[in-house]
Amino acid sequence: MKGIWLIILLFIGYLGLVFFEKEDIASYIKPLLVPVLLLSFYASVKQKGNYKIIGALVFSTMGDILLIFEGRPFFILGLLSFLLAHVLYVLIFRSRLGAIKLDFYTALCSLVIIAYYFFFMKFLWAHLGAMRIPVLAYALVISGMLWMALQLLRSTSSFRWHILLGALFFVVSDCLLSIQLFYSSFELAHFYVMISYLLAQLLLVYGILNYKHERP
Repeated sequence: MKGIWLIILLFIGYLGLVFFEKEDIASYIKPLLVPVLLLSFYASVKQKGNYKIIGALVFSTMGDILLIFEGRPFFILGLLSFLLAHVLYVLIFRSRLGAIKLDFYTALCSLVIIAYYFFFMKFLWAHLGAMRIPVLAYALVISGMLWMALQLLRSTSSFRWHILLGALFFVVSDCLLSIQLFYSSFELAHFYVMISYLLAQLLLVYGILNYKHERP
């Protein structure tokens, strides 16, 4: 993946600004983080196409920009942008799977994801207010994204672990953000949200870029 070390240095620089509470400077850098990842992916891929991953990163960038602004309309639009990004990630993962087997592993994955969805939504429910329906829908889609990433473990590609870890970090990032926004803020909340988010995007893009070369 071309320029990966420059991307990592940019991410570290941004996270350093967030950690030391230089949010005024960090807010100007944030809209550049995912587009730089997109440019690296586009420069690294050999064949045409890959519109789904490009779309996922474009929607993620839109979400990043919208969530910089305060107010419910910006939050809902940002949530919608990330929801669409996750839908595209689901389609990407599905395209790399064969037939999904209805066996013990699939049942176990389903049980784990349903349990996560139920208990986390129950935890937040009393604090969501008018945002209940949007958050329920978003959590359902990202849960589906994680479930699909778990199905990729059936493949023989070593890069399936990058994709699964990326999906897990995305769920962690969104959980932390939800707790910060709807339940209670905590020390260095934005730092933890962003480090898990950037790890998620980096691992997903790197894993997807290389996974296609190791089809099972």
